[in-house]
Amino acid sequence: MIQSFVQPKTNALVFLWPCLALTGVQKQPNLTFQTNFVHAVNHWVVLPKNGSEQHYLYGYLYFDPTKGIVFCLENTLTFDGTWKLNRDHKSYVLQKTMRDPNLKVARIPKSIQREWNLPKKPAALEAMQFPKTALYSAQLGHYLNQIEQSSLAVPLLKKALHKNPKQAELLFELGYAYNAMARYPKAIRVLERLVREQPSQKAFQELGYACLQIKKSHQADDWYTDAIQCCPNQNEIQKIAGELHLIFLKIGEVSLCNKWKNIAKSGEIPHK
Repeated sequence: MIQSFVQPKTNALVFLWPCLALTGVQKQPNLTFQTNFVHAVNHWVVLPKNGSEQHYLYGYLYFDPTKGIVFCLENTLTFDGTWKLNRDHKSYVLQKTMRDPNLKVARIPKSIQREWNLPKKPAALEAMQFPKTALYSAQLGHYLNQIEQSSLAVPLLKKALHKNPKQAELLFELGYAYNAMARYPKAIRVLERLVREQPSQKAFQELGYACLQIKKSHQADDWYTDAIQCCPNQNEIQKIAGELHLIFLKIGEVSLCNKWKNIAKSGEIPHK
């Protein structure tokens, strides 16, 4: 499958964290690092330690449409049989955009939130409002596709499409998500609807990919031929054709293999 979105650059804020005195031995909470961070959005969490770090970081996860899922640091913890909670005041905020799709965090239960006197969410986020609109759902769905969490993206994208049924980017994201989940017939239905309304190279390529996965080689060939009709330059046509030549060679489609081999050499687009 050809990835059609480039990971956007985000400006995660980076600060040096000073040595902080730890105060107050807390009753040991049941914190287990078994929750994928995507499932902990809008919750207080503890991040796992990396290597030789002395402290655990705890804070709040939220979704920022311009950055992705962001961890807002509240403070630090240590564990030596019991959890020691730092309560020193800090005059700045550390925020980190989460990148690793496999990261597991520990969600802090409400009982521990009360014990630690944690607010509903950090004071630094009180002024930040991200209404749960169709646009919010679309942006979160796009982000989840980017970090390989397409099964979570699908319900959000469908919700956004209900409000904007003719939004081409939403249809593409939904088709892409179904392909990523190996739900190829659904991907084909969504993407065929998309190319009827707004044809594009990336949609044709996703259709070609889906057809290849269900062994519909000639249909895939048709979609890829449509895709190269949209290519902006000869170099890209030859690159795509070279990849398809190898794909069709591998699956034993000799005539299609030769077709794409010739296109890779000439860069000329065949007539349908």
